[in-house]
Amino acid sequence: MSCILFLTLPLITKAQHNSMINKQDKINQSLTLIVVVSDHWQDTTGTLYRFTRKDATDAWHQIPETIDVVLGKQGMAAAEKASIFSGSPVLKKEGDWKSPAGIFTFGFTFGYADPMKALFTRMPYLMSNELIECIDDPASKYYNKIVSTDIIAHKDWNSSEKMLLKDSRYEWGIEVEYNKNPVVPGAGSCIFFHVWADNHRATAGCTAMDKENLISLMTLLNPLENPLLIQMPVKNYRLLRKTNKALPKIK
Repeated sequence: MSCILFLTLPLITKAQHNSMINKQDKINQSLTLIVVVSDHWQDTTGTLYRFTRKDATDAWHQIPETIDVVLGKQGMAAAEKASIFSGSPVLKKEGDWKSPAGIFTFGFTFGYADPMKALFTRMPYLMSNELIECIDDPASKYYNKIVSTDIIAHKDWNSSEKMLLKDSRYEWGIEVEYNKNPVVPGAGSCIFFHVWADNHRATAGCTAMDKENLISLMTLLNPLENPLLIQMPVKNYRLLRKTNKALPKIK
């Protein structure tokens, strides 16, 4: 059963209880691992792999079917400076049309549906409406936050992303916890997994896929299993595996 996410504060946030835990610890604690890889930094398409295990001592087991995804219109950019990202020409920034490459946790799920029709997700769920926006203005104190505009006394932003669109792209979605705790102004915002427009149309920086595959992924994620996302070009993922042999191999 899903946990319904209610708007009781100006900001919709998830407790950052892992904020002091390094990425190695997050990998060690995760029982559900999502890996998205592309062939090159500039590629706009990629492949999503799903792995699960019973406990931290168990080997990773791949769910057989892979999922095709589309990435940012300019490919990927590194979320941070790291040795595994030595081949990345730039760091992720606001408005660069690039999906972030790195290791991330997942936040809440969201969609247009009534919560009673979203009970298949065990993650906190937010039902979108015309008042809910993700703020992408780096000058705003609400930057990279989801807000309900009816409870904001002073709107200090000039741009934002509506969470209720006129098409199906946000019919279902998952928040990727990129540029959180702390939020760095200008480093990029509003990063989601969402429904693709089609399998050839890249995104503004999110990762998108077929609706049925996204619903399957939403069903898989369980906050008690510390689901984790690793997203980067395949050669960089292989570099990461050299420092963590427990990570699963991919083709």
